[in-house]
Amino acid sequence: MDLKAGTPASISHGIAAIYISVSIAFGKTMITWADEKFQKWFLKSGQKNEPLTGVKKGKHEMKMLSQHIGAFIIGVGLLYAKSLFVGSNSDTSPLFQIMKY
Repeated sequence: MDLKAGTPASISHGIAAIYISVSIAFGKTMITWADEKFQKWFLKSGQKNEPLTGVKKGKHEMKMLSQHIGAFIIGVGLLYAKSLFVGSNSDTSPLFQIMKY
């Protein structure tokens, strides 16, 4: 809505798309990780996780890669949707500059 009102597109608008896409793709994983760390650090309890090796490590890495690709696809989709929503009224190139990072 900010862009539609005439505000020039900035890198912060692109970062907002990244924030949303990462929250969607990694939300459950991040919450689980934070819960485990809280239990370990503050409650001095929780499970002792053994390091992943072999096939388990490979499966975990593939899962994380698929989440990363999913976040990228969602983010790019949001950036394109923003540029289409704004239309040709303003320069939306800063939205696409964020993809370089």
